[in-house]
Amino acid sequence: MYIIYTFVITILESTMIIFKGKDLILHHHKGKSDYIIISFRPGYEFNTALDDFFLLPVVKKYDINFLGINAFWNHYYLTSEMNKVIELCNRISKQFKKIIVMGLSLAGYAALKYSKALNADIVFAMSPRATLDKQVCPLSHMSEDAVTKLPYTTVKKSTIQASDIKGKVFLVFDPYVPKEDLDKEHLSYLRKQMTECVDIPTYFAGHMLITHLQGSVVFKSIIDALVSNNKQKVISTVADVRRHHIENIKVKAALFIDKYPYLVYRMLTSQSFLQVQNNQKILNDYRLLLKLSFNLAKKGYQQESANFLRSILFAKTGNFDVSNTTPQQQSCLTPYPYLINFHGYFLAYNYQTKQLEPAANLDEKPYCLPVQIYNQNGKMKLICIHLGFIFELKYQDKVSYHLDLLSDDYTPNHIKPILIGNVMFIHTIERNRFIGVHQGNIHIASRPQDWESFAPISMVSPTQIAKQNSISVNVNNQNITISVN
Repeated sequence: MYIIYTFVITILESTMIIFKGKDLILHHHKGKSDYIIISFRPGYEFNTALDDFFLLPVVKKYDINFLGINAFWNHYYLTSEMNKVIELCNRISKQFKKIIVMGLSLAGYAALKYSKALNADIVFAMSPRATLDKQVCPLSHMSEDAVTKLPYTTVKKSTIQASDIKGKVFLVFDPYVPKEDLDKEHLSYLRKQMTECVDIPTYFAGHMLITHLQGSVVFKSIIDALVSNNKQKVISTVADVRRHHIENIKVKAALFIDKYPYLVYRMLTSQSFLQVQNNQKILNDYRLLLKLSFNLAKKGYQQESANFLRSILFAKTGNFDVSNTTPQQQSCLTPYPYLINFHGYFLAYNYQTKQLEPAANLDEKPYCLPVQIYNQNGKMKLICIHLGFIFELKYQDKVSYHLDLLSDDYTPNHIKPILIGNVMFIHTIERNRFIGVHQGNIHIASRPQDWESFAPISMVSPTQIAKQNSISVNVNNQNITISVN
């Protein structure tokens, strides 16, 4: 058998499969590093076990010696085929100065469980599980699924013991992970089995924290820190990678957007954020950005809300100077507030279907006009500006019709806004129906809740309005001056 494997390694390219059984597959990449990484692949990725392995892009980019162990089904790597896989791994890894074993979640369990058998010098276990025995620790759905597929004796022997563990262990985890993810219980048990381990907290990264550490360059820096065997360097490198990773920033923004919108606003409009790699993942998340605009307005940060709304529509961050706008952009800079929903949508009017619609990205809805607020003689009205004309909206039988603002037709079926604090509710004249947004669609409620509220946000900040008595608007290549008094 050894001759066959050696022959396969000789004739194929640097990345190859050197073992394929019913339960497991072993990938090998022959690189140029003086260390080798042995990784286990996380669950739910069984269908690509033949074609992919954990850290494949990093391994190929930096030509790292690597052994990737994949599973074909959910057995927690508790299969007799592990004996053969371990034998092959040890045969290859013994020539290297350092052996690093790593894995995430159930793969983190396997990394610890087999660290001694694999002669590990370093174990990098991310959100690891400790057992399949629910008498020891509560089980996740993934673990429960494995229990149903494994023999009872295997399950009872699954718990990691101190005798299974070898090498310097780094436990990487999110201290704020939700209770239902069960990380704290499993980590607490694992710490009792080790005389020494290094805790590396990765705040706001969640159970599947690898998404906050991914990227070939950034993860290679973590590998380099592990190879150095310098505890403080590993901790600081992981912390630095996590802190500046776009996924981590996005999670923090989502967590604090309701309670601390001003802090999120400062973070997303800072110069440092502009330098963050892949920041378009946030800049293209229109619902997140609009929800931030809503919360800023609700909390009374009117100027910041106006600034940020401009930044969304003009695909920029930070303050926006009206004097630097193009004529096309100036057509959006009317003082009439837009209506932004609690869930992060514009209230818009579709002039083809003649219905109200929520719109996160107006560019994706070419027939939709944003609904705005117009104050006429002390009365607030819902309007749209289209082709240089202002139209008031009229609502009847769940269908919106537009008509000229100057019409004297004030029939009872107009929809009306009512201002409560810094937010508005949109209702029929009898106030027996309120318009809201639910799961991306307009819905009608008999009693308004917070999620039916809209924040009126002007594209022109209060400071800018105070500086001038009118705003120039360009419509159909004609300049129109609108009084803001």
